[in-house]
Amino acid sequence: MKRAFVRLFNIVNMKIPAAYILFFVVLFNTPADLLFAKDTIRLNSYEEQLRQKFRTLVTVMTNEKREEVNREITSLMVEALEVPGSFSYPFDSLLYMGKIMSPDSLLRLYSWNIPLAGDGNLYSGILQFRDTLNKSERIYILQHSPAPDEEFEFREFGVNDWYGALYYQIVPVELEGKKAYTLIGLDHNDHYTNRKIIDLLIPDNGGLTFGAPVFRMSDSLKNRVVFNYSSRVVMHLRYHEDLEKIVCDHLSPHDPRYKGQYRYYGPDFSYDGFVFEDGEWVYLHDIDVMIREIPETLPEIE
Repeated sequence: MKRAFVRLFNIVNMKIPAAYILFFVVLFNTPADLLFAKDTIRLNSYEEQLRQKFRTLVTVMTNEKREEVNREITSLMVEALEVPGSFSYPFDSLLYMGKIMSPDSLLRLYSWNIPLAGDGNLYSGILQFRDTLNKSERIYILQHSPAPDEEFEFREFGVNDWYGALYYQIVPVELEGKKAYTLIGLDHNDHYTNRKIIDLLIPDNGGLTFGAPVFRMSDSLKNRVVFNYSSRVVMHLRYHEDLEKIVCDHLSPHDPRYKGQYRYYGPDFSYDGFVFEDGEWVYLHDIDVMIREIPETLPEIE
């Protein structure tokens, strides 16, 4: 659409036969076309403002200033998502923001991180749900509240106490006759370790819940699964549609002396997995699979 306007502008300033000019004028002459064009221009403007804000965010040095700029980014993004057509708008130039769509095209999830001076990250997230019945969209702002490690895998969280992550995959599932979404993401836990997380997002009565006791491990039932490993290595964790499984690297310390010290953990060239059966993600130990490594291209601020 943007290219069409540029082309129309060029035509007006060139000696082109009137019939061709009429064709392009008619192309955008219906009320629906003009409204769509107006919304696209507004979204283009918001995208450029957001791009500039992210550029500022990268350059400022203090935590206070970064948090201030991040609040402005969140506010601008919410305004942009309230514009009709935003659900399918690509926001391609926002390189530091992750943007993923659920396979059923009903959920779009935006997440980004802000490194803080010293150690740690501040995470921001926005969810956009498409309500096909009411032909509307709901927007949820996720408020980062770092969760302690104790009982983290067994707790429920909401939008106001979200633990924070950069999500890169959504897998819809059915839970007790209702749709839920499996989320796979990354958390830059600290200078020495990363965490990868498999979680469940449950929309219910206009609200959202992160976590449910559906992850059946060998010795327990968890609300989410967390993998801790060295920040110097890469861990594979992804749902493979052809296998109908979540496949992950098995992690272990490079020396048995470091058991429990996750800064020394990494892939040991074997795989584990999860398969969704009877409303649960069931853990599978040491599975025999051949997978194609797909790098997680996570937009993030360093």
